[in-house]
Amino acid sequence: MAALEPLLTWGGRVVRGLGIALLFLVGLTHRSGRARRSGRARP
Repeated sequence: MAALEPLLTWGGRVVRGLGIALLFLVGLTHRSGRARRSGRARP
């Protein structure tokens, strides 16, 4: 059972990293989308 502890800890770190990466990417896409829209509206 002790061998499962490091796997769970690493799994948690990976899941957290992926979640943060997804949120970061989503934020960038939304920001870029807003910037593009405003850029198109302004000549």
